[in-house]
Amino acid sequence: MFGHEFYHEHIRRYVVVFGTMFNNIVVSRRDVDGVVQKRIKVPVAYSAREKLLARIESDPSFTKPTAINLPYMGFEITSMTYAGERKLKTIQKYTAVNPSDNNKRSLIYAPVPYDINFQLSIMVKSAEDGTQILEQILPFLHQSGLTV
Repeated sequence: MFGHEFYHEHIRRYVVVFGTMFNNIVVSRRDVDGVVQKRIKVPVAYSAREKLLARIESDPSFTKPTAINLPYMGFEITSMTYAGERKLKTIQKYTAVNPSDNNKRSLIYAPVPYDINFQLSIMVKSAEDGTQILEQILPFLHQSGLTV
């Protein structure tokens, strides 16, 4: 646009950071005596919830072979909104060292603030798996100041 091509991978990095927060969720399957029989690391991927729901509606008994095993967590960006209350002065400029030549400086204008909203979807076969996952996520979100 306007003769300038650039890509700084900021949105990609936000997606990676959000997904990384949920990397180490583990569900334990126990027998009647409470002894752990199996530990399952819950996979997390960037995927739309509607795709998972369409998969379930097409084969509710899960008889067709699939690459999705439950429990499963998927997340997606739901919205990006301009955050005018955090806007800096538009005439403010920053300088940065030019990566190709350390003796040159590049001019950078003030960043534009946006709020990026994510939606995390959790798919489980049993309520027990779901509560184990939630109990590992909710305290972390509360401490970090994120909204649920």
